[in-house]
Amino acid sequence: MHPPVRGPQGPHASADRRPPSPAGPQTVGEIAQVSPLSRTAVSHHVKLLERAGLLEITKVSTRRICRIRSDETLGLLRGLVGALESDLETLGREQAQKSPA
Repeated sequence: MHPPVRGPQGPHASADRRPPSPAGPQTVGEIAQVSPLSRTAVSHHVKLLERAGLLEITKVSTRRICRIRSDETLGLLRGLVGALESDLETLGREQAQKSPA
């Protein structure tokens, strides 16, 4: 079971900190600052995304720097979009066959 969802700025965010840029590598802590999830939950999801091959993690001292693996992620998204389009076409054909003419 995951820890509870925190406020919209994450559990450790302060009002005077600017959120990190969405472009480029970020640490787990930076991601957690702008996430409604706890740092523990963010860390868990980062590990899952790394195992799926969508993130590359580089350890620098005690920090984990996260980079999106663009080619892999783009390929996955294209595959998902293709599957959704196919499902929608199938659904449209099925509904057209059921509709009275």
